[in-house]
Amino acid sequence: MSSETRSLAHPSGETTGTAERLPQRLVGAMLAFDLDDELARLRGEQAWLAGDRIAKTLIKAADFTVVLIALRTGARLAEHRAAGRISLHCLGGRLCLQATGEAIDLPAGRLVSLEPALPHTVEALQDSALLLTIGQQAAVQNVAAVPRSPDLPDGGQHGTTVGPLGPDGLVRVEGQLWSARAATGRFAPGQPVHVLAREGLTLVVVPATSGARAGERVFPDVEP
Repeated sequence: MSSETRSLAHPSGETTGTAERLPQRLVGAMLAFDLDDELARLRGEQAWLAGDRIAKTLIKAADFTVVLIALRTGARLAEHRAAGRISLHCLGGRLCLQATGEAIDLPAGRLVSLEPALPHTVEALQDSALLLTIGQQAAVQNVAAVPRSPDLPDGGQHGTTVGPLGPDGLVRVEGQLWSARAATGRFAPGQPVHVLAREGLTLVVVPATSGARAGERVFPDVEP
């Protein structure tokens, strides 16, 4: 059995792991996290050292997702929306959330909730940490079921997997690293992918068409 095959054969509900992240359970009867330790590990990863944002999914169930995000001062998440109701809890630093024409200050310790599909942007006014919770998430059954992000241009983007993707992992788009989730199937390291949609800081990807060039266009955001 090849090393690639072994890396893809992992328990359901567990990430495959990367050179920087150990395999992790995403679902279970009870999960506990030390957020300070999780943040320290995130800020030691290459994607953070080379960019201005990084994210890690802590819990991912059909109806509930929790993502830990770190942002450097000035990092901005372009307008996007989530299919389910979300909460954003600023763990440290200071953020500015804009939604419904209103700017909401999010200092450390403040939490805000948004209804499903409400467009919003987030900007880090200081180096910040954010806990994003997404509820009422239906499991993706097929590509057509994934809602398109409004800020993706026609044809989406193309990139390349960084390590195995099955279903969660990393992709590189125009030289930038993003957390990613496969809408269908599994992907081998270095496989070209097409960006179908975005869920917060996670890109939903499908196999690229035969004529696609990896990383051919910049994802529409202030790049990490």
